[in-house]
Amino acid sequence: MQSRVGYMNEVRSPRDFSLWLTIVLLMTACLAQASVASTLAPKAKTVDRQDCHGVHLVNVVAHMDDDLLFIEPGISKVLGAGGCVTSIFMNGGSSGAGFDYVLRRESASKKAYEKMLGIPTAWTPALISAGSARLMSVTADARPGLKLIFLRVHGGYVRGGDVPLADMLDLDKTVLSWSYLDSESGPVNRYSRTSFLELLTELIVKEGATKVYALNPDTVPYTEHPDHIYSARLTRLAMQNAMADIPVVYHETYPSAALAPNVEPKAVQAKRHIVASYFHFEGAEPVSSVFSEATWNGNWVARRNFKLSHAHDSVPPVNIAFRPLVNFQTQQCLVSNGLGQRVTLGGCEPRDNQRWAFVPSSSPVGAWGIALLKTASGHCIARQEDQLIERTCESNALSQHWTPWDFGKIFVPGSRGQCLDGVQPTLIDNCNGFAGSTLWVRSLDNIDNNDSMEVALTGDVIGDGMNRTVQVQRRSDGPGVDVWVTSTDTNGVASEKWYEERLPFDPASFDSGCRTAICYDSTRYLLADFTGDGKADLMAISPGKGDETIFRLLKNEGGHFADPVIWRSVQQGHAYRQAQQYLAGDFKGVYKQDVLIVQTFDNTVSDFWLMENKGSSLGLPVHWGDARKIGLPSHFFSARLDLDGKDDVLAVDSSGEFLKLLTYRNSGRSLGFENAFEFAGFYSARSKIAVTDSPLTKLTDVWVLHARSDGSDINFWKVRNLGGGEFEESSSPVFVTNLLNWSDVRPYGLGAGKQILLPYRVNDPVQEYYWRIGRIGFKALDLSEEGAPVEIKDFGHSQLFQWANLQWRARLN
Repeated sequence: MQSRVGYMNEVRSPRDFSLWLTIVLLMTACLAQASVASTLAPKAKTVDRQDCHGVHLVNVVAHMDDDLLFIEPGISKVLGAGGCVTSIFMNGGSSGAGFDYVLRRESASKKAYEKMLGIPTAWTPALISAGSARLMSVTADARPGLKLIFLRVHGGYVRGGDVPLADMLDLDKTVLSWSYLDSESGPVNRYSRTSFLELLTELIVKEGATKVYALNPDTVPYTEHPDHIYSARLTRLAMQNAMADIPVVYHETYPSAALAPNVEPKAVQAKRHIVASYFHFEGAEPVSSVFSEATWNGNWVARRNFKLSHAHDSVPPVNIAFRPLVNFQTQQCLVSNGLGQRVTLGGCEPRDNQRWAFVPSSSPVGAWGIALLKTASGHCIARQEDQLIERTCESNALSQHWTPWDFGKIFVPGSRGQCLDGVQPTLIDNCNGFAGSTLWVRSLDNIDNNDSMEVALTGDVIGDGMNRTVQVQRRSDGPGVDVWVTSTDTNGVASEKWYEERLPFDPASFDSGCRTAICYDSTRYLLADFTGDGKADLMAISPGKGDETIFRLLKNEGGHFADPVIWRSVQQGHAYRQAQQYLAGDFKGVYKQDVLIVQTFDNTVSDFWLMENKGSSLGLPVHWGDARKIGLPSHFFSARLDLDGKDDVLAVDSSGEFLKLLTYRNSGRSLGFENAFEFAGFYSARSKIAVTDSPLTKLTDVWVLHARSDGSDINFWKVRNLGGGEFEESSSPVFVTNLLNWSDVRPYGLGAGKQILLPYRVNDPVQEYYWRIGRIGFKALDLSEEGAPVEIKDFGHSQLFQWANLQWRARLN
């Protein structure tokens, strides 16, 4: 006490006293802060690296859902193999939301990672010191090798507005974090470009990363969220300072929705449950969006697109590749015609004059006109009145300032309400209510020309000799399905629900429930008369536990499909992920519909395996022939190559710049390769295939719907089965129509050879944050008694379905 009095006596002036008081208060605050911090967040524990089985994945992303939507199932794969995972989140919140949203997102992230682990766990908070910063982290008690670290930089705006990460990297501004404690008024970090990069490098190195997953640095706003882009650019720069040259994998985000699903179906189903759990606990967006392919969140789940790099790769901070610009409606590509010339559209070809890159303009991030549209020859596209002209690049020229959008739109220079449009002569049109012609994708292989998806099954479900359409619809309340039967006749389109698999999403469950139920993403379907009563039944095929594959029959009871009954469970050797496709057909020639597995090995088609129809079950798979004459991707059809009463197999290889047709003849004991045909001029990415039996010969003909290079019209070509193992291509299109857009159609040949059914996506206006929405319509190409095309018949639209939620994955490649 005496010493304190003595010290106070030495403070003589009010100014000295004020300074002394300030020091005392600051010391008291620091001691209190340290006390609170130690109470709320003890010092972080170090994981024994021997427990990681040699793998420590560090994810570096912007927001708390980015790792789930765009990197998963890459994370679950590491956790499932016993590896360690650290996820570093740069941003807290997003688009101006408050601190309560920051904490909700972090809490939701923990819930999502619990779903990955498959077990409940408590989380131990800890403060990490890195450089001058203090960071909140949490470690899973049930799995100490799983850690989440939150840097809590304020989130940027998705489509214009403040982006602190961009300010820090591009302008070297100092930015403030949210409080690193769980109180909005708590202490914050100050991040400069240099200190932030040093912090990031230190975290990645200290965590012992053996590989890093990040988002996409090589694009421009607002094609992807600015936070996504800048989190990845900062990661790239930080990794260049790391000692080890470890793998770095950069993941595309928003534009992946335009591409076909590529995640293994069983993993898709698990991922959808994980993502739904996150959004349930986050509470800001509807969980139903996760269970739809038409909406944001949901349409990223089945996709994971990335490129592999390394920490020390010598690349610029922004390394944007030149790629095609493909119009969704016409499936044509933007074409450069030289300096001073107008840009045009043309048939897509792998040429330099169809390669483009959006590169940064002089406009700052958050502003309009963020990008230049650059040709592979180094010129840029300028708007001159209503013309798009190739000019020398000028970064400051407003006439060259484009604004690419995140769901496929591209705003042209000038008026904010006008977009690049694929059907207008000037390529410019208003896009406030926009349709397919104003949507663009950066890949020739995209969701509208990929051959792995189906929207319908066709067959005689009534027993009256007439084909009807069966649709499997994605439910919005969880992973289940509805099955509808649709009739198309002179009265229009009429649909009835024949089966309902309700499996409501349960946020408390650690399992989607799909091991014992029919779920949309993990099921493939066959429609055939498996029970021999003259009416087509529905076979649902899905993965079980481990490598198990389950074949369930939904018997046609007349007016509805019965509850599923397991007809066969195959425990090993024929995992669902190995099956390129399943086919139904009478392969034994005894008037029973068997199941044929087209199996793959090492990403190539390998063998046929037959599961014989025993009347009330399927037999175990029996080897039925070598299929190694064809690669992936490929599309197989049950077919009649002769009239011996047994189904054979046709295969179409759609991986090249021509169409390859292969035939496999059935001996009754196996399928043997017979012949291969190559048809030049049919670029695979612009060809859709249907087969139908000729009403004259009863043999299977092949129909090719080919996209024209001069627009969205369709050329119908017929490849006629001559018998004796020979096919003949027509010398010219046998039918041409402008009543449908090629990109919107999925063709199905009806067995009697009288019609090619053409379900199609109605080109409805697309709302913001939605992707390729539209109702389903039905048209058909009627065929004569000789099998010749007659006319297009229009049955109308259905109000019950969204096209995107009817597309199920029939082939894995």
